[in-house]
Amino acid sequence: MRKLLAIFAFAFLGFVALPYWSAYALAQAVKTGDRAALERNVDWDSVRASLSTDISAALADGGGNDAKSILIGALGGSVVSGVLDAMVTPDNVAALSQRAASVKSRRGGETDAAEDVARDPVAHVTWAFFRSHDEFVVTLTSDKVRDGEAHLFFERRGLSWPLVRIQLPDSVLSGLTS
Repeated sequence: MRKLLAIFAFAFLGFVALPYWSAYALAQAVKTGDRAALERNVDWDSVRASLSTDISAALADGGGNDAKSILIGALGGSVVSGVLDAMVTPDNVAALSQRAASVKSRRGGETDAAEDVARDPVAHVTWAFFRSHDEFVVTLTSDKVRDGEAHLFFERRGLSWPLVRIQLPDSVLSGLTS
């Protein structure tokens, strides 16, 4: 009976620890620019789709009744999707990480929010916990983004927990239309 209880406790602790480990592994991959680890820890199609939906909605909601706003609303989704397909890739995230390290020294320590988080992702985590038994959320903040938290959503797939969605801060999304 004790062995069975010990096995159950070990399995439960492993289940609870796996998403934290996945989030940490992703943070290290971002920090070091490890393309292979980024590929392994992110469902890139899901992330691009969620970003496309959020950005397209922000563009459509922020528009008025003028011709420019109507055009952005009509074409925004396909343009955004195409841009994200080209830009949100393991290679580009790895390049951002490498750039963040060199930019800091060239600018005398000044970096933008993305470079700041890429340089040390773990330092920007303010919260990490289960949203359900199949979903885990990590909240990131940066001093360089006013009134904003980014949320990283991890989803259980067997024994792995890949990143499947990024929710950008509202202040970033609203800034797209101003």
